Amino acid sequence: MKDSAQAYVPLIILMSEQVPASIRSGAVGVFRTFMDVGGILGPIIFMIAYNSVGFTSPFWMAALLTLSNIVTIQLIKKKKDKEN
Repeated sequence: MKDSAQAYVPLIILMSEQVPASIRSGAVGVFRTFMDVGGILGPIIFMIAYNSVGFTSPFWMAALLTLSNIVTIQLIKKKKDKEN
């Protein structure tokens, strides 16, 4: 599968291919829990930041969160490449 095609595959499917079968159900449960919590708390937190600080703070919060996710994924990917 090409890298560009992976962008259209749901994350839950990609995660289930990366996690060993012995812990797959737990990993899917954790993924769904965090997605649900993020879907509820995310908008609330961003609206509180918007109302208290201004309209640029939610943008910078989201940018920082995205950047931290990119760094985390790259570190995990490097670790996995070293193991193989």
